[in-house]
Amino acid sequence: MTEQEEKISKLGNLLELITQSERDQNSFDNLYKKIQEEYFTENNEYGSISYRKNLKQTIEKKAKSFILAKRKWKSENKLDRPFSDFINNFKMDVNRELSRLRLKNISDTTIE
Repeated sequence: MTEQEEKISKLGNLLELITQSERDQNSFDNLYKKIQEEYFTENNEYGSISYRKNLKQTIEKKAKSFILAKRKWKSENKLDRPFSDFINNFKMDVNRELSRLRLKNISDTTIE
């Protein structure tokens, strides 16, 4: 398996984790750890500058908003929107990168 194929597999697993966790606010800490790991390890040759930038924005804007809202409100109902925004952005970031890598993989295979 090539490095690119491994990354596609890893992102597929990450997307599955996000999807499984999207209704459970208690999963935030685990997802926050995952997005930070993804951001800090995104420096290989298949990495996308825009993917790294998108992850950073999701961390700085959506994750931080949820963290601040969690401190302010104890009611899960008031936390639904910030959590949902974080999930949607994280999922969109991963989906975009996954699509980019799959297209690159197809074009690389076609060229060979």
